Amino acid sequence: MFGFPLFIFALSQSVNRIVGDENATFTADEIDQRSAKDGDYAGCFPQGCLHFDYVVNISESHTLDICTATFHPSETPGNTSFDTVREKYNTSSNGSFEGTVHVDYQGVLGTVCADDWDLDDAHVVCHTLGYPRASAYYTNAFFGEGIGEIILDNVNCTGSESNIAFCQHNGYLSHNCEHRQDAGVTCDGIVPVRLVDGASPNEGRVEVNYQGTWGTICDDSWDINDATVVCRMLGYPGVSYALVRFGETTGDIFLDDVECEGSETHIAQCTHGGYGIHNCDHSRDVGIICSGAAKLKVRLVDGPDESQGRIELFYFGSWGTVCHYSWTSLDSEVVCRMLGFVGAIAYSTSSSYGRGTGEVLLRWPRCSGKESSLLECDPYYDLDDLRVRLVGGKSDKEGRVEILYLGTWGTVCDDNWDLSDANVVCRMLGYERAENFSCCAAFGPGPGPIVLDEVECEGTEANIGHCRRSDYEAHDCDHSEDVGVLCIGHGNCSLNTTQNETEQEQQQQR
Repeated sequence: MFGFPLFIFALSQSVNRIVGDENATFTADEIDQRSAKDGDYAGCFPQGCLHFDYVVNISESHTLDICTATFHPSETPGNTSFDTVREKYNTSSNGSFEGTVHVDYQGVLGTVCADDWDLDDAHVVCHTLGYPRASAYYTNAFFGEGIGEIILDNVNCTGSESNIAFCQHNGYLSHNCEHRQDAGVTCDGIVPVRLVDGASPNEGRVEVNYQGTWGTICDDSWDINDATVVCRMLGYPGVSYALVRFGETTGDIFLDDVECEGSETHIAQCTHGGYGIHNCDHSRDVGIICSGAAKLKVRLVDGPDESQGRIELFYFGSWGTVCHYSWTSLDSEVVCRMLGFVGAIAYSTSSSYGRGTGEVLLRWPRCSGKESSLLECDPYYDLDDLRVRLVGGKSDKEGRVEILYLGTWGTVCDDNWDLSDANVVCRMLGYERAENFSCCAAFGPGPGPIVLDEVECEGTEANIGHCRRSDYEAHDCDHSEDVGVLCIGHGNCSLNTTQNETEQEQQQQR
């Protein structure tokens, strides 16, 4: 059964959410009447406010005064928007956001029964809250029993829905559960961030990725503490300049009134006005210059313990994977040393720990085994071996074509764009071929530079950089002409490389 969008208020236990008018005042008597405990409110609904694991009943007038969260049941899927509340997240030490899931259905607050609850369902909850994905899901009230009604049961999401209400479920308030079966999630606390339009990778306009779309930050309350957090997310040890202008862009402004203490590891942990809520225009977009050299972080994911798992790298603000082509035991030695282990016992190149998400950040590092970091290894690169991605589509197989050039993602102009060009892009991403191609910014205009124009591929090239084309960033277009593609098949880690290229590289190594 499908339904209207639900407002997911909060995850109890490890999360606080400050709500409403920050200028609102209450007498001591009013506070005593509303709360028997100290702390911040976790969210508001028509009959009161949610505070961790109990409800505070307040008058209707006060609810309207202090609560800015609203629910829009008339809106259709794909056009869902919520007025969110002012947020402050208290997260666990690894930057995660976790707890018991609470939803508001037409003024009724409650939980979700964990029957059939899985990682796809948890992904949808985390996406709704502005996080890129879920790292874990929980059943049987792992974070404690929730409050109110049990709103949903037998939830079955594909993972791509924009709201849990659009997933299959039993129907609202239809269940055979008790609160001891409440569902919980842990969201990956990393909100991807990037610097755009700077002269070097350590500077540029700050953009954050919210629900798959890049947007900017308004400069209200922005200071050195906020810039420090962003630079830390990107792997830089310090800040040279906290507020610099790198030009205006188009698109969304996602954050305003950001107030970090400076010790946070992710900007999502800082106080801000709520995603998409602002009173600015792009003339006030925040830009920064970070100091020092970026560091590469590594982690092992989805293994049975901390000593084994899928290798993921954190570089320039996002986690990504390593392509298995030509990976050796020497490369594994370096990764294990980065993680504090003595050495590597074994390695696998067959996705034994599942497929990752995000960019494929590294292929064929060519380590000697003595390096202290993968950054010290000697990867093979061809200057015309461009990296591509698809943005703005409904699935991984479609979207606006973007090219990484000189550290910045940009677009391709549609002059001469045809199916042969699209086939090359799709094969770079590991798909069989292109089913269709588009012009005229069918997937929306891109925010960055226009990298390529007049592309004319034969269709057999291994990389779009090998096709006939204009010089880089030489064009007579604007973003209303950005190209897109729709691919067929299953993507894999051959992102931006091919088997033939890899064989050539192996021969060169020998």
